[in-house]
This record gives sequence, C-alpha cells and structure tokens, in this order.
Amino acid sequence: MNFQNDSIGNIVSSGSGGEIVTSLSEGGPTKATTFVAENTSGHSYTIQNGKLTDTTTGQVVVTSGVTAALSSNQNDVITVAASDTGTYWLGGGPGADTLTGGSGTNVFLINPTTVVHGGTGANSFNIAKVVGTQGVAIDMAKTNLQEVIGGSGGDIINASGTTWNVFI
Repeated sequence: MNFQNDSIGNIVSSGSGGEIVTSLSEGGPTKATTFVAENTSGHSYTIQNGKLTDTTTGQVVVTSGVTAALSSNQNDVITVAASDTGTYWLGGGPGADTLTGGSGTNVFLINPTTVVHGGTGANSFNIAKVVGTQGVAIDMAKTNLQEVIGGSGGDIINASGTTWNVFI
C-alpha cells in the first residue's frame, strides 16, 4: 500500500513486530495511531477499546488510542473485539489476511487474498475499499458489509441476500 501523508506531526516508533505511527492533526488535539505489522511470519492481533495486543506473542503493542492496524505480507489475523464500538481502519496486506470488525464503524482495505468479516453490532457500519488492480468477489450479505468501494480490477460485488441498505 502506498500511503501519502505529511510527515510533519508524525511520530514513528518501533513496536512489537512492526511500526507505530502516531499522526497529530493540524487543527486540534485529535491524533491517529496506526500499527503497521512487519513480522516475518503471520501473527494474530486483537483490538479492544483502542488497545492492540499481539495474541501470538501475548505482548501489548499499543496500550491505548490505536485507530488502525495494517497487516504485513504474511497471513495475519486482525480482530476488533465484538463489543468494541470504536471506529477502526483495518488493512489487508499481500498475505492471505483475515480482518474482523467490531460493533462500531469498520473500514477495511482489502485485496483478493483478504477475508473480511464485518462487525454485527446494532450500531455497526462496515465499509470495504478494494485496493490494487486485481478484481475481487465480495458477497455483502456473508461479509456483513454495508458499503463497498470497488477498485480498478473488475470487481464482482453481490448485494443479494442483504436485509439492509447497501452502497456500492
């Protein structure tokens, strides 16, 4: 993934198996904390109320305030606790990653090898953005997605079977 940002106001530090990027906003106190996994093998991560834990090693990677977790080129699993009503960005890397959202707003960055499970809480809203040039097939009912933004690879987006409003 190629992120573009203004490095002024960003603090980058090493975490357990990756990099932690804390971005400070230009106009106020809001900050965003992103973990980018860089392990040499697949790991499982859990987010619970802004705390990111590497469940493979048992280490707490970010103690509070995490807003995004991006996987490596391994087969990572990133899961937001089902009871967590926060807003998170979860990104699948080139590995066969599994991303599971919580009860809040979940934004997934996906590719053809990403498995997505949107959150199912009463206030859950799940958005998937397809990245890359390869097409993906997405079943919105099975993945519990409310919105899908297609990529440039001829995606197949199936909304049949949904019982909620969808945006494609």
